[in-house]
Amino acid sequence: MQDNLKEKFNETFKDIPKRKLKAYLIVDKYYSNESQEIVFAETAGLAKAKGLASGNFDDYSFTELRAERQKCFDKYSEKQLIPIKELLERGWWFYCAGCGSVQINEDDIEDGNAFIGSYEDEYHDFVKGTVICDACASKNPELLEVENAR
Repeated sequence: MQDNLKEKFNETFKDIPKRKLKAYLIVDKYYSNESQEIVFAETAGLAKAKGLASGNFDDYSFTELRAERQKCFDKYSEKQLIPIKELLERGWWFYCAGCGSVQINEDDIEDGNAFIGSYEDEYHDFVKGTVICDACASKNPELLEVENAR
């Protein structure tokens, strides 16, 4: 029954052009949570709904989230993955994928105190790549290798 409804829905709306996905930064409206996420959606409302569904904003309601347009990331809407290097260049920071306790920003990469790894970030499904602190890279050089390219 469900498959039949899905087929009927798809057939009914097949000629309606899909709107282009846009990039939105999802944050709580108080900027009190360090969780931020980029989502790709057709509207700000749908972006907020995706942000709620991600699990990063469990303590917030729909009205407590903001969806701020990020036109600079629209070019990644097809795969919905943003290279971590570009996020770092735009002021983002991430925790080390090895130990999880060291915050890494662009300066750490430039100074050689941290490295960009190529495997997928398990906490941010919009990020292509991850970061590794110098200590973890020395102990586990495999963290710098490609494990799961998307």
